Amino acid sequence: MLPPPGLSIIPSFLSAQQYAQLEELVRKAFNSSIEQRGTKGGRTPLDYGIRFDVRTCGVAANEEPIPIWMDDLLQQIHESTSYEKIQDSEDPEMAHSNINSNLSINSEDARPLTVLQHITDRNQSLLPLNFKPNQVTIQHYPPGIGIPPHIDTHSCLGTHILSFSLASTVNMQFQRANEDTKRKMFQPRRCLAENSQILNKGTTDKHPRKAKQILEIPLESNSLCIMAGQARYAWTHGIRRRNTDLTPEGSVVQRQDRYSITLRQVDFDGQCQCAYPDWCDTRNHAYDSSRP
Repeated sequence: MLPPPGLSIIPSFLSAQQYAQLEELVRKAFNSSIEQRGTKGGRTPLDYGIRFDVRTCGVAANEEPIPIWMDDLLQQIHESTSYEKIQDSEDPEMAHSNINSNLSINSEDARPLTVLQHITDRNQSLLPLNFKPNQVTIQHYPPGIGIPPHIDTHSCLGTHILSFSLASTVNMQFQRANEDTKRKMFQPRRCLAENSQILNKGTTDKHPRKAKQILEIPLESNSLCIMAGQARYAWTHGIRRRNTDLTPEGSVVQRQDRYSITLRQVDFDGQCQCAYPDWCDTRNHAYDSSRP
């Protein structure tokens, strides 16, 4: 099972000095913030530029601008990704020849045997030249806390989703979207996992469910994850709630505090034109960008 096309992970993204300064400032932002909105899942988000609603995957106006202490990260994203080209290959296996370790297909309850360390996109620049994030969400993940599998809203959140990781490494799960994904996405509350118990209560599935095929990929400290194409529009991503992860070598690692910086390019009047209508809110009329 190959990783989703359009997924890129760049390790050691900032210099050691830049990274140390950014991590210190992120920790200070949580310590000094007077508006920390804890969520049901145990994460704490801080929004800048535009507010991102973790319950609905929608957006709203926000008076807190993106802080200037993120300038090094934003500048490095522009310099390191906008002009980088990846060699094209018609062979899918060769296209991912820079994978450092084997993949493993996991059932929902199985621990990963092996994980993927480094993927790059192919035949395109990693980011469009006009990519300029106007929405940033910093989240604190205490040990054991995760995020339910989801696809970021198509219309208002742009073609590329970026996530920069700080502190503890964590394994992110990727799964190809299916009919269950579609059924859960377009409920009033879009978070996939939070809907599952409500939707399945008192119902019988007429079709036997197959074991879920899940890719687990480590997001290391100081790595930048870019989701575009299928990885952005047609695969779910999430972090399972648990206290440990397995390294590519099979060692058990205890999770510690983790922080992530998610960067998006928001268009309140966006109309998605992707090639994946089954999971597109524009085609399913599931998101009203004018709502508060």
